[in-house]
Amino acid sequence: MGKDELLPTFLNPLRPKIQQVCADGVYDTSACHHVLKTKE
Repeated sequence: MGKDELLPTFLNPLRPKIQQVCADGVYDTSACHHVLKTKE
């Protein structure tokens, strides 16, 4: 399972919109960017 597949699992329980993200580069993929943008 890739990081882009796990990220939605981590974010789904969060109710508020995400305003800012600070990541370590592992999540710096287009799939992860898409997940974060759709959570906004």
